[in-house]
Amino acid sequence: MQRLLSKQEAADYCGLSLSGFQSWIDRGIMPPALKTATENTTRWDKKAIDQAIDRMSGLKPEAANNDSPLDDWLEKRRAS
Repeated sequence: MQRLLSKQEAADYCGLSLSGFQSWIDRGIMPPALKTATENTTRWDKKAIDQAIDRMSGLKPEAANNDSPLDDWLEKRRAS
């Protein structure tokens, strides 16, 4: 699978309906779409989706070990 996904592909990748995926975006669970400057397309980064799922699962990617206090606070707030 390619790295940049359409909304439908991203929803399918997460095992969600389109409305469920949009709900996760609206609630800050999933990252927002990347918007290209030269095209009228919207795509989601598969790696960013994986990181969001890792956070939900209690797994933290190595790069997240350098979270700021604000990032830690936001993550705890999302979990409650």
